[in-house]
Amino acid sequence: MTNPHCKFQHADYGVQGSKFTVTRPVFALTDVCIAFTLSVIAYFAVPFLRQTQGIIRHLGTEAFNQREVPYVILFTIILAIVLKVAQKKILEESVMISTSLGITLTTKYALGNSKTEFLDIRQIKDLVILEAVTLQTVIFFLAFLLKAEGVDKVEKTCPIFLGADLPIDTMRLVYQVSQTKLFPTDRNKDR
Repeated sequence: MTNPHCKFQHADYGVQGSKFTVTRPVFALTDVCIAFTLSVIAYFAVPFLRQTQGIIRHLGTEAFNQREVPYVILFTIILAIVLKVAQKKILEESVMISTSLGITLTTKYALGNSKTEFLDIRQIKDLVILEAVTLQTVIFFLAFLLKAEGVDKVEKTCPIFLGADLPIDTMRLVYQVSQTKLFPTDRNKDR
């Protein structure tokens, strides 16, 4: 079960590292369905909001025309919902592996904001392909195993490309390249 709308790219920088990028479209079919659903709700909600005009008039909103009040309320609610959804929509995720420094994880969102996280090479214990089993499906995903400084025990996991639904072959490519870039010693001879 892979996402056909996601675009995967790999840039190899030789001994210095690699970069993996997953790009998603700005609008997908689900976005269009959500917009259609909101517009249908808006169409049926206007008569209900007109009934509340008397209540709103008593609250001191005489600055608006009384006919406009339900539309202003409805527009504000829909705008708030759209902004909340767009705030979480991921457009691009990238993992930049620098052989001597560590990993930079960058996430760009639909509203233009981005989040960047750096993982020091000393924190990284391994990159693994994990599986999660639900009642109907088995989901595979990639995660970095992070350890505390000075301890070899895994402290936490840092999943990557969660929403991309990458095919298992692509995950294997990311895994193999990451292993050779992050751990270029004798460790890779066993793999």
